[in-house]
Amino acid sequence: MARASSWISRDIETLFRVGTADGLGDRLLLDRFLDGGDDAGPAFEMIVARHGAMVLGVCRRVAGDDHAAEDAFQAAFLVLALRARAIRRRESLAPWLHGVAARVARRARDAASRRRRREVVVESPEPFATEMLEAEADELRLVLDEELGRLPGKYRDPLVLCYLEGLSQEEAARALGWTKGTVSGRLARAKEILRGRLSRRGLAPTAGFLATPLTLPSVMPAPLATAAVRAALAATIGIAEASGLPASALDHARRTIQAMTAIRWATISAISAPLILIALGTAGAWSMAARDDSPAPAKVPHRVAGKIADDQLPPWATQRFGSTRFRHTTRIESFAVSPDATFAVAASGTRISNSVRAYDLATGRVLSNFEDLHDVTSVAISPDGKTVAMTQREVSALAPTLRLYDTASGRETAHITYPPNDPLQRSGLLGFAPDGKHLIVEAADRVSMHLIRLDKGEVVRTFQLGGYIFAAVLSPDGKRIVAGGYDYDGNHDLARQWELDTGRDLGPILSAKGTVRCAAYSPDGTTIALGYEARKARIEIVDAATGKRRLEIPFPEDSIRSLAFSPDGKTIAASGDSTTRLFDASGKERLKIDRRAIGLRFSPDGATLIGAVAGMIEVWETATGRSLVPAGGESPVEQIAVTPDGKRIVTLGGEGDGHVWDAATGEHLRRVGMSWQRGFALSPDGRLLAWSHEDDTIQYPSEDAPGATETGSRLRLMDLTTGEFIERFDPFEGSANVLSFAPDGRTLMTADRIVRVWDLATGKVTRQFAATWKPRARIWRSRFSFDGTQLAMMYQGETRGLSVDSKFMVWDIAAGQEVPGPTPRWFTPELQAFAADGKTMAVARPPYGSAIQLQEVATGRVLGEFLGPPARVTSLAFGPDGRLYIGLPDGTVLARPPHAPGSPPAGQDRP
Repeated sequence: MARASSWISRDIETLFRVGTADGLGDRLLLDRFLDGGDDAGPAFEMIVARHGAMVLGVCRRVAGDDHAAEDAFQAAFLVLALRARAIRRRESLAPWLHGVAARVARRARDAASRRRRREVVVESPEPFATEMLEAEADELRLVLDEELGRLPGKYRDPLVLCYLEGLSQEEAARALGWTKGTVSGRLARAKEILRGRLSRRGLAPTAGFLATPLTLPSVMPAPLATAAVRAALAATIGIAEASGLPASALDHARRTIQAMTAIRWATISAISAPLILIALGTAGAWSMAARDDSPAPAKVPHRVAGKIADDQLPPWATQRFGSTRFRHTTRIESFAVSPDATFAVAASGTRISNSVRAYDLATGRVLSNFEDLHDVTSVAISPDGKTVAMTQREVSALAPTLRLYDTASGRETAHITYPPNDPLQRSGLLGFAPDGKHLIVEAADRVSMHLIRLDKGEVVRTFQLGGYIFAAVLSPDGKRIVAGGYDYDGNHDLARQWELDTGRDLGPILSAKGTVRCAAYSPDGTTIALGYEARKARIEIVDAATGKRRLEIPFPEDSIRSLAFSPDGKTIAASGDSTTRLFDASGKERLKIDRRAIGLRFSPDGATLIGAVAGMIEVWETATGRSLVPAGGESPVEQIAVTPDGKRIVTLGGEGDGHVWDAATGEHLRRVGMSWQRGFALSPDGRLLAWSHEDDTIQYPSEDAPGATETGSRLRLMDLTTGEFIERFDPFEGSANVLSFAPDGRTLMTADRIVRVWDLATGKVTRQFAATWKPRARIWRSRFSFDGTQLAMMYQGETRGLSVDSKFMVWDIAAGQEVPGPTPRWFTPELQAFAADGKTMAVARPPYGSAIQLQEVATGRVLGEFLGPPARVTSLAFGPDGRLYIGLPDGTVLARPPHAPGSPPAGQDRP
C-alpha cells in the first residue's frame, strides 16, 4: 500500500506543476488518474474534494442513515475508479456521480432497512420537528434526487452543478463547455419540468427548499475522503479489499457495477481492475452479457416458502384488515400475464415503494420478488412462459436496458442496452414475438419501435410510426405488427401495420379523429381491435387484411386503456377510465365491472379475465363479473377512521377506494367508491360517512389558469348502518379535499379556498368565509384540528426558481379569522393520529415512517417508540380503546394493542 498512501501528506499543487489543482478540469484530473503515474493519487483526491460534498449530500438524503450514507459515499467513488474509462462525458463528473450516488445510496438504504428488521433495533428518537417547512423540504429533497436523475442530461447537468455543487452559472458554463445563455435557458426549462414532475407525484417545492442542506454539507469528514481515495488507488492494482473499506461498501460497489454493466465479479479482489477497465472501456452501445452458472447472489428473486404472506403478522400486531394476496406494494404501472394464466408479473415503475414481483394467480402469493430492480417501465412474458423480460431506465449507463430472467430460477440471464436516444424517457412497450426469440420494444425517442433478436442482442429492424406510439401488438402468427398512437403534426389518429420479417409498411388504418391508446389482434389474426381516447371513446373493429373498419363500439368514457379478445374471438374486453366492459361480436355490451384495469387477458379457457386494478391483481369470472380474489384495499391506505363504539373502521385508498370493516373480526363489509386525492369524514356517532366528488354540472373559471374552466363538486353522505345514500346537497364551485364534522354532529365543515359550514338536516351552507392568502395562491396541505375548532392551511404562491413562495396560516372556524401564532402540534408534517382524549398522538416519521413514536400532544414529550412494519406507513388512527391502526401501501391495515400511559409500548419497542 506504499503507493496508495505516499502522497497523502504532500502538497497537491506541487505535484501538478501546471497551474493549480483547482484550475484543472474534471477531464484532465480523470485522465491523470487513469495514467497511473505519480499524479494519480492527487488527481483523484482533487476529484473527491471537488465533488465529495455533493455525493455525501445525496447519500445522506437517499440512505437516511449516517452509517449507510458513508458506505454509499465510499462505494460511489470506488465505482468511479473502476468505471472511469467508460465515462464518455468527462467535462464535469458531477452529474454522473449524482446518478451513481443515488443508485448506491438506495441500495445501502435497502440493505440497512433489511438489517434493522432482522436485528429488531429502533434508533433513538429524533427531536420533534416543529416547523412545517423543514420537514416538507426533507421529503422533497428525498424525491428530488430521484427526479433529477430522470431528467435528460442537458437539463440535469446544469441543475446538479448550480444547485447541488453551488457553482455560478458562469462556472457551470465553463465546466460544461457551454455559453452562459445556454446554461441559463436550460436551467429555466429544467426547473419547469422538475416542478411538473414533483407535482404529479403529489409533492411540490416550498420556500427555501434549495437552502444549504440541499447543496453542500458544511463539513466532509477528512477520514471519509481519505478512505475513498485509498480504495480507488487500491482498486487500480486489484487489491480493493485491502484498502480498509467496510465489506458493505465493497458489496454496494460490486452490485452497482454489476447492475450497470452486467459483468459478473464475485469479489473486487478476485478480478484484476485493469481487465475490468478494458472490458468496460471497449463495450459498445449495444451489449449483452450472459450470466454464468455460479450461485446467484442474494438480490436474485426468491421463492416464498411456507404460509401465504397474509397468514403472518408482525410480533407486535394482533390483526390485519385485508389480504396481502394479489396486492402489490403500490400502484401497478405495468402488468403481464403468462400464456397459461398461471402467474403474472407486476411492476410499479417509478412510484414510491416501487417494486417488481411475480404472483401465483391461483393463490395470489408472491412467487418472486425482484428486490434490486428500480424504474422498471414495462414487463412481458415469453410465449412458453419460461422467460420474463423487463425494460429499465439505466441513468448511469446512458441507455435504457432490457433485462431477461429465467422464470423457474428467477436468475437474470442477459441484458441488452438500447441505442441511447433519450434513456430517461419512459419506454412502455414490450412484447415477445410468437417464436420467443425476438422482442418488440419501444425506442427511447417514443416514435419508433425496435425488433430485437435476443440471442445476439441486436436490432433486426426499426419501425417508424410518424407520431407518438402508445400501443403496439404482434399478430398471433408473428407475421405482422400493428401500432397506434398520436399524430403530433396533424392531430389525427394514427395506426398502421407492417410485415415483421421484411419491415414492409402495409399502410395506415384510416378512421375518425382520436388517439389510439391500445390495440389487440383476434386469436386467428384476422381482426384488429383499436381503443381510442376522445371526448367519446370508442372501439374500432378492423379487418387486418384490408385495414377497413368493420364495426364501431361506443364506450361511455373518455379513454380506453386496455383491450383483450377471448380465446374463441367472440368476446372483447375493454377497460376505460372507471369501468371494464365485455362486448359480444355484434358490439352489444353483456357485462360491466365497476373497475378500471390495465393488462387485460383472458384465461385459456375464457372462464376468467385478469387485469391489474390500481395496486392489486383482479381475477373475474367472465360469466358473472364476480371477483375471485379476497376483498379489501386496492391501493395504499391514505386515511383511517374508527367509529366511536370501536365496532367499525373505515379506510380510504389513494386511488379513491373506500372500505368498511368489522373491527372485531376483520371482515370486509362494504366497498365505497370515493374520490381520488380527497379525504372523508366520519360523524361523531359513527353513523354517517361524508366525502366530496366532482360534479360536471358546475363549471367555473379557473383562478390558477386564466381562460380555463374547472369542475365543481358535490358532497355525498352515506349511512353506514344501512349503506344508503342521503342526497340533499347542492353542487358548488370549488372543492372539498378536507372535511370534518362539528363535535355536535349537526354540521359538516369543508375546506379549500372557501371554508363552508353545512347544515346536515337541510344540506345548505349556513356560513362560509374565504380562507385565502393572496390571489392565485393554491392550498398545498390543510387539516382540521381534532376538536373541529380550527383549520390549518399551507399555501403556495409565486414560483421563485425551483422553490415556491409559501405561507402557513391557522383559521378559527367560528370567527372566520386567522389565528396568529406558531404552528400547532396537530399540524406538524409527520403522519399523525390522535387518541380519543386528545392528549396522546402517534407519529410516523416521513417519508417512510417505519418507526412510530407515541408523544404527549401538549409538550411533545416522547412516551415511547416501536418498530413498525417494514413497509412505508401511509396512515394512522387510534380506536376508542387505544388500539393503533396502521395503514400500509399494499392496501392492508395492521392493528396494534393499546398502550398504557406511563409505560413503554409492548412488543419490539424502546422507551
